[in-house]
Amino acid sequence: MKPLKLTLRAFGPYANEQIVDFSLLSGSNFFLIHGPTGARKTSIFDAISFALYGSASGDLRGGKNLRSDYASEDCKTEVDFTFKSCDKIYRIIRSPEQEITKKRGDGTRILPSAATLSSTDENGNTQVLTAKTEEVACKIIDIIGFKNEQFRQIVLLPQGEFRRFLVAESKDREAILETIFKTQLYSNIENFLKEYSNRLKNDYGNCKFQKQQLLEHTGCENAEALTQQIVALANQIAETEQMVREQTLKLDTSHLKLSNAKITAAAFKEHAEAKTDLQKLVGQREEVKRWEQDIESASQANLINEVYKVAEEAFAQLDKAKTEAADATKILQLEKENLAELSNKLKKELKEFDSPESIEEILGILGKKLRS
Repeated sequence: MKPLKLTLRAFGPYANEQIVDFSLLSGSNFFLIHGPTGARKTSIFDAISFALYGSASGDLRGGKNLRSDYASEDCKTEVDFTFKSCDKIYRIIRSPEQEITKKRGDGTRILPSAATLSSTDENGNTQVLTAKTEEVACKIIDIIGFKNEQFRQIVLLPQGEFRRFLVAESKDREAILETIFKTQLYSNIENFLKEYSNRLKNDYGNCKFQKQQLLEHTGCENAEALTQQIVALANQIAETEQMVREQTLKLDTSHLKLSNAKITAAAFKEHAEAKTDLQKLVGQREEVKRWEQDIESASQANLINEVYKVAEEAFAQLDKAKTEAADATKILQLEKENLAELSNKLKKELKEFDSPESIEEILGILGKKLRS
């Protein structure tokens, strides 16, 4: 991080605006902030630390106590800090919680703390990274790589604070030096190798334990005896596999023979069934002849059946004619009875006439006609 410009307003001992332009020292790699006691050197450190992290460089100066006692009630306490990191320029504007006069009316009002962080790239494009007070310090840690305590111990080193680095615990100094000299990569490599070594030790221990378990399980005294046993078992397995292959070949041959035998047995069975059927047919020869005679008789009977049907129809017509003749006879009998009755009536009526001979002749003629 390289400071470029620091602007103070109603901050610490400065009632009005004060500007510290570090860009005027661009040709120098190192510079010294010095002066007699009470020259307000620490106030510059406080302003930079406050702008970055929201707190002063010392423990005795809190954010709310940074407002100048000499500032007017309408002047707002604010720090505007610009610095460069890598290829970007960053600007922070931060103000603490403070009480100032109202813009309208009488009395005062409490302004909450506020902070804004923006960046400008090489092309002059400015971007607001965050406008949330609690997020600015987190962004600064990501940008410059130092937390608040580390920044105060390494970068600023205000009066009376250097001894804190000297008396810090080894782990704290290690973390600070690691951040300064960028040794995190080597620490990561060291941790990786340490973890890898531990894994190898664990794997070796597990292998050793498994080896001992295997020796105890197999009853071997050492690895050489186990190797000999493994070789013997491998030879035995090879012989067994060869035996299995031979037996498998024999089994396949047996299956083939069995299949052929089943085909032959099926052929013999089919032959026996055909022979049995032939014998049955030979035994049924006489019966077949009788069947043929019955068929012949049935054929002849079929011819007679036609004649029978014709005769049956003739008999039916004859029965019908007989019935009609009987009906006609009954009708004739009725007519004769009617004629006799009519004749009797006629005789009675003709008696009144004078010539009875002629009546008899008339009746005789009528009788002949009726008989005919």
